[in-house]
Amino acid sequence: MRSPLATVATAPKMTIRETAALGRDVAASGWEAAAMRLSGRLAMVVGVGAALVLAGCGSARVDQLPPPLGPAREVAALTGGRSVVLLGRARVLELRDARGGLRGRAPAGVGPTHVACLDRGVAPAWCYVTDTRGNALVVFAVRDGIAPRRRLYLPGGPDGISFDHARRRLLVTLRTREVVELPAHGRPHVLRRRPPRPRTAPP
Repeated sequence: MRSPLATVATAPKMTIRETAALGRDVAASGWEAAAMRLSGRLAMVVGVGAALVLAGCGSARVDQLPPPLGPAREVAALTGGRSVVLLGRARVLELRDARGGLRGRAPAGVGPTHVACLDRGVAPAWCYVTDTRGNALVVFAVRDGIAPRRRLYLPGGPDGISFDHARRRLLVTLRTREVVELPAHGRPHVLRRRPPRPRTAPP
């Protein structure tokens, strides 16, 4: 694996605060994906056109973390009775079996708001989390467990997320009300951006 320009410093107790990116839309490299899995550490990863600042939660309790930007808990169903649960305040994504047992857990970004999953019954299933505060779409692979696979910078505060199943597209609505269209698979990239629709005046 190529060596990035990176600085990693340990800290006993830190909280994720922000991410920033420079230039065009970019996806996380292998080193950036590894940084997403750091716990209890502060990491800065600088790649081509992007800068990412992460800090693990360390020993901080959930009630000491900032309130969630979206729902405190959101569930997306998978085949076989399994489900994925986004815990907004804890900023984690959990994989649960049909009985509700915990099968896996992964960090879900700086300020996650919504989750949607695409499960065609063949592994891996793909789950997508809008990290509104982090200006990113985070992609997770679901097999027997769950793991982050890609982080795509989407400026404007990605919030709502849905599928266009007929066209196999992922639609992400930004807080600027712009809609970003991406292919619904494990390596999504921006295909087009739809300008926000003008607000209609009340009658």
